[in-house]
Amino acid sequence: MRVSSFQTGIFSGPLNSKIGQHRVHPTCVVREEQVSERKFLMHHGYIEIRAKASAHPTNVSALWMIGFEDKPENSSELCIVEIKGWNIESNKAIIGYGIRKFQDPKLKDEFYEDPFELDVTEFHTYGAEWSPEKVTFFLDGKVIRTINQSPDYPMQMMLNIYEIPKAEKTRNPEHYPQEFIVDYIRVFDLKNSNN
Repeated sequence: MRVSSFQTGIFSGPLNSKIGQHRVHPTCVVREEQVSERKFLMHHGYIEIRAKASAHPTNVSALWMIGFEDKPENSSELCIVEIKGWNIESNKAIIGYGIRKFQDPKLKDEFYEDPFELDVTEFHTYGAEWSPEKVTFFLDGKVIRTINQSPDYPMQMMLNIYEIPKAEKTRNPEHYPQEFIVDYIRVFDLKNSNN
């Protein structure tokens, strides 16, 4: 897997420890210690991206928030949008969004991959309104689902494009560059709004 990532924070424990961010597998260990940085963390609010994804069958384009994981239980993922190139057809795509609990005992996994009739290779807006009680997800300004649970700690933003080839030899230089074109990302603090 290859990843190009923009993230607004970083945290890791000591070398060879299991303390660190986004432990997607129990065997993950710290190979290179990092100085902790909290560039932008939020705790509730509205997050929106306007973007278009690549339909290449090895690509995954995504925007999500993850817990900073300075405590293992502060580890959930709040996925605003995840688009897998192999799930894109002409004017139709399966779009992922929702909550993954990881090591947060207060949450349950509630991640969805739903089909929508739209061309994700053109610009669309994907949003999430994150309150203390729930998370409401939006596609082009319309509510697509509300989840009645919510992470309760600061989270950092992760904007990524992944390449997940079926085998190492499936990487073809002619398929580059791969793109996840972002028009904007905007974030609002709902506590200070008049809405």
